[in-house]
Amino acid sequence: MGDLDPAQSVRARLVRAALDCFLADDYHRVTTRLIAERADANASMIRYYFGNKEGLYEEMIRETLNPMLDVLDGQMLASVTGLTDFMRLYYDTMTARPEFPKLILKVLALNQGPGC
Repeated sequence: MGDLDPAQSVRARLVRAALDCFLADDYHRVTTRLIAERADANASMIRYYFGNKEGLYEEMIRETLNPMLDVLDGQMLASVTGLTDFMRLYYDTMTARPEFPKLILKVLALNQGPGC
C-alpha cells in the first residue's frame, strides 16, 4: 500500500489512490478494485461517491485544477499582473501535485484517458 493516511476520509483516499493508479498505468487497465484496494476502501465506495471509474477520474482532475479554475471566474486575469499571478498559481498547484502534469500529458498526447 502507498503512503495513504488512514485518518483521511474514504473519499479523499480514493481520489489520491486514483491519481497514483492512473499515473502508474493506462486508464483502461486501472480497475476500481485496484483503486479501492490501494485506498484501503471497499470498491462500492467508488460508486457511492463518484458513480463509476470515469466519475472518480473526472473528480480527481477537477480537485487538482480547482484553484486555477476558480481564478478563471474571478478578476485575477483582468489586472496587469494577473497573468503573472495566474502562472504563479499554476506552478504552486503543480508543485503541490508534481505528478499531475504527467497525467495530463498521458491524456492529451498519448490518448490514455476516459473516452480514448
